[in-house]
Amino acid sequence: MKKTVSTLFLIVMISLAELSAQNVGKDSSKTKVISLKNGTEYIGEILSDDGREVLINTISIGKIYITKSDIREIKMLESQSDVKEGVYVGEDVFSTRYFISTNGFTVKKKDTYIMLNLTGPEFQKAVSDHFSLGIMTTWGFAPFAATGKYSTPIGKNTYWGAGFIAGTSTWIERFRFAGGLAFSSLTYGNRNYNVSVSGGYGFLVDFNPKVVVEMYYDGNGAPIERKRTIDRTGSAFLASFAGAARLGKKASFVLENFYYRSSNSQVYIMIPGFRFSSNPNRAFQFGVAGIFSKDTSFPIPMASWFFKLN
Repeated sequence: MKKTVSTLFLIVMISLAELSAQNVGKDSSKTKVISLKNGTEYIGEILSDDGREVLINTISIGKIYITKSDIREIKMLESQSDVKEGVYVGEDVFSTRYFISTNGFTVKKKDTYIMLNLTGPEFQKAVSDHFSLGIMTTWGFAPFAATGKYSTPIGKNTYWGAGFIAGTSTWIERFRFAGGLAFSSLTYGNRNYNVSVSGGYGFLVDFNPKVVVEMYYDGNGAPIERKRTIDRTGSAFLASFAGAARLGKKASFVLENFYYRSSNSQVYIMIPGFRFSSNPNRAFQFGVAGIFSKDTSFPIPMASWFFKLN
């Protein structure tokens, strides 16, 4: 069942991304998005500007005059996929993230956001147009990790990113554990419709392995003492397939698939859900993570709140 759902999702998301990529190819260099101070937005070509009024040939209602003092912003339409049924839906400001993983989309310098999960907070800041740094932790501040990601376009509608997560267990058993994850992502599509394939290699270091004393008895009933060391040091491979599809001005469908494999276990995780943006600086997403291992499976609710700080 899980393979069938994942395969169906793959087909749908690739189809959406290909359709989106075709739309990006259309000439939108003359098309503008005109945002008014009262919240109204028009899409069209500016025909004239006399300094007091602008004449716009809109795609929804035709030619109209707008007083310049009523205009909050004029910007270029980046992609035809940003328009649905004549309405500007814009780009998801948090489109570099899914539920857990990131993708290859670039960031804008000084962009800063906070992501609040049920498990804890995360802070991310773009220090350049291609590189961002951040921190993440739980509500108990353990573990605590630093993150970094570099991303860049590598072709038409194709983006690549690579980064790291490095952290420690902090107060849990007095900083006994430290670990990290190096990852890379390849993304196809645009910020409204996209698919991403990612892979990573993670490791955990146990600085203070525990020695457990176990008692056994021989055939004569004499006690035998044996010592066993519990060392959590290890490594694992992680792969993911994720994507997003814009459903309207305020809603998107998001889905992630993870495959985790270590020397003694394999886990598959599927997280479908939805994201809602009440305004360009806020978003909320929720879903359910299905955890599948060899012997068991169970669901975990997921919820995140995004807040853009600039």
